[in-house]
Amino acid sequence: MARCVSLRSGIHPIHSEKDKPGMQARDLFLALLMVAIWGASFSVIKVALADAPPLLLSALRFFMVAFPWVFLVPRPKTHFMNVVAVGVLLGVLKFTFLFLALDGNIDAGVAAIVVQAQVFLTVMFSAVFFRERVRALQWTGMGLAAIGLAMFVFSKGGGASPLGIALIFGTALSWTGANLVFKRMGAVNMVSVMVWASLIPPPLLLALSLLFEGAAPLATIADISLRGWVLIVFLAYGATLICYAIWARLLKRYPAGAAAPVALAIPVFGVAVAALFLSERLTHLEVAAAALVMAGLTVSVAGEKLLARMRQAGAPGLIHGKRE
Repeated sequence: MARCVSLRSGIHPIHSEKDKPGMQARDLFLALLMVAIWGASFSVIKVALADAPPLLLSALRFFMVAFPWVFLVPRPKTHFMNVVAVGVLLGVLKFTFLFLALDGNIDAGVAAIVVQAQVFLTVMFSAVFFRERVRALQWTGMGLAAIGLAMFVFSKGGGASPLGIALIFGTALSWTGANLVFKRMGAVNMVSVMVWASLIPPPLLLALSLLFEGAAPLATIADISLRGWVLIVFLAYGATLICYAIWARLLKRYPAGAAAPVALAIPVFGVAVAALFLSERLTHLEVAAAALVMAGLTVSVAGEKLLARMRQAGAPGLIHGKRE
């Protein structure tokens, strides 16, 4: 059974070291779908910024998530401040930092890599606040993936400015905070959480847009191309509503050491999509780095199950050998 710890906001479950050593097949499929969409979203944002400035683009993204669905989806059964925290951390801070970074300060492929600092931060903070144990195989897998990420950064050293790196690290910190809020919520409908949390970013982002991006947002919106609207819809429903519902599901069902490393595959998809559609060059070193990241991800997420199956397959032979 899971143990519990009392935090300021109440009693929250802690996964024991025996809980769910690996992901179920359905959750693994959802996780791969999520990282594929998120990986592609870095390039989508880069292209969409040609139609709208960063803050306004982010405001439109969350407006589409909230309306008209807030009138159709029931209010989430969690403390109101949890919803506010998700809205501020994800909608205002994370995506403001990310969109500003991608607006000429960092390549889409590099951004997809550096933002994965959130994986290691989430695992560490979950160990502190939720007393989750990280298994040796999970540390090994994350270590392999970290080497692969470092290879990516080394190969793309000229693809980011110091400001871009700082903004992406701010993105990772904001994402980590939201992850901890997701874990604290417990059993709650995450689609409902994302819809209601999306009410918070649009007015704040619109005010910031008026202040920093010009006083004619309506004229800018009227000039957005059909391609721009298609990309915004993708960001709103694919990369926000669907993906964050999957992400929160994984964080609730599994310890952070098993769930968070899934996001390490995002750079693989991110760099591949950027190479295909934005002509960001993919080198042999990056191909090797991608393979290393995926190997680390496999060890971290599925290593326990693979070892268990190997032991089961080898057990009859071992027993037979002993009898002989």
